[in-house]
Amino acid sequence: MERFDEIFTKVSKAITLYIVGALLLASVLYVSANVVGRYLFDSPALGMRSYVGIMLLPITYLALAYGWYKRGYITVDILQNRLKGKVLWGFQFAFLLVTLIFFAGLIGYGAAMETIMSYTMKLQAGRPTYYTPEWPWRAVMALGLFLMMIRNILDLIKMLRTGEVIPLDRQG
Repeated sequence: MERFDEIFTKVSKAITLYIVGALLLASVLYVSANVVGRYLFDSPALGMRSYVGIMLLPITYLALAYGWYKRGYITVDILQNRLKGKVLWGFQFAFLLVTLIFFAGLIGYGAAMETIMSYTMKLQAGRPTYYTPEWPWRAVMALGLFLMMIRNILDLIKMLRTGEVIPLDRQG
């Protein structure tokens, strides 16, 4: 299990560093091209708000899995620092279990809504030729949530195996 945890952490770091970094760079360059085109040539880039707005989904959700590992989220330190022993372990275990269920619910709800929308929304004749497909970006949301679910499962297994709490601030 430790080997899988190691590999998973390296994959999460690589996704965060390379994919999210490339998307951030692409969105910055696209916005810059839009500004230059708008002010110098009086011609803004086509679909700038759509593309840059949609790029925020993979940037956010893919980086969340790594942020979850690094404990880069807000914690209730005032409560957790006062808890000790089995009470702290139980509190953290319950927190991880509830968030795991929440992530699974978000994925299930999102999949159900996408299925319903795919059957109820029909392509209309005469639709403009410019169309930004949304399914790849929405699939990335599910991937990010799935990666966070795997991290939660790994943490829960580690807690059950060792009986230790997961540190509030992970190094490495």
